[in-house]
Amino acid sequence: MIKVEFSKYTPRTHGNRSIEEAISELQREMDTRKRIFDNWVATGRCSWVDAHDRMERHLTALKLLIQYSNELSHAEAEENNPASQSLSFVPANGLDTAPAEQAA
Repeated sequence: MIKVEFSKYTPRTHGNRSIEEAISELQREMDTRKRIFDNWVATGRCSWVDAHDRMERHLTALKLLIQYSNELSHAEAEENNPASQSLSFVPANGLDTAPAEQAA
């Protein structure tokens, strides 16, 4: 098995996952941080302020990705919904509006 150093990972060659997988990973990481930050603060590995700031930035990234995913889903649903699409069909001979105008 070829050993790949994680320091050599780049967005150009990796990171081809779905939005759902990205959200799942951010949620998993959030759960991990919740478990370890209290210990890190207690042992002096990071300050409470730093841990709180990291949690807030992580949560913001998670919320933004979920919001983006929801907007994409909504846009795809609109695109695939025939009722929301405008009618672009016009008869070749045009519309006969004379009967409607005479009735008015």
